[in-house]
Amino acid sequence: MQPLLKIFLDICLFRAKPEQLPYSFFLMMLCIITYMAAGMGLNIIDLPLNKAILITVLDVAMMVGFTFAGLWIRNFLNRVVKTLTAIAGTGVIFTVAVIPLVLALPPQPSEQGSIFSLLLLGIVMWNIGVLGHILANVLSFPFWAGIGVAIMYFYISYKVVAMLSIV
Repeated sequence: MQPLLKIFLDICLFRAKPEQLPYSFFLMMLCIITYMAAGMGLNIIDLPLNKAILITVLDVAMMVGFTFAGLWIRNFLNRVVKTLTAIAGTGVIFTVAVIPLVLALPPQPSEQGSIFSLLLLGIVMWNIGVLGHILANVLSFPFWAGIGVAIMYFYISYKVVAMLSIV
């Protein structure tokens, strides 16, 4: 397990590529389930249980759907397993890193930004960079295009979650 964690950390540090992960359907499912559990842990902090479950399931469905669609468009469906493993595995790392920051944020937004807000923003930007790195590699795009796709994905995901959080 430790060598796998090292690969995920190396992907987060831009030192490894998703293709360095083993091709394993079991590992992909384990990463997706762990990603769901971490996402549920994060969502339950601020949301009622039914909304937390809905948003977590929708997040995973969008991750799988967008990944599959992007790889299908580029005719790289043979890369689905490693791509989802990389996205979910690194997503777990970022989600676990964010949970303490979200818990430390004040319940009401203040006009003054806190150090926790800045750290949270930094982690989100880093996560976008890592997702861009993964997408650039698996879609055979330049890095800047991978970042563009990652930003688009985060924006759509954010808007959908925001809509569901209000309802």
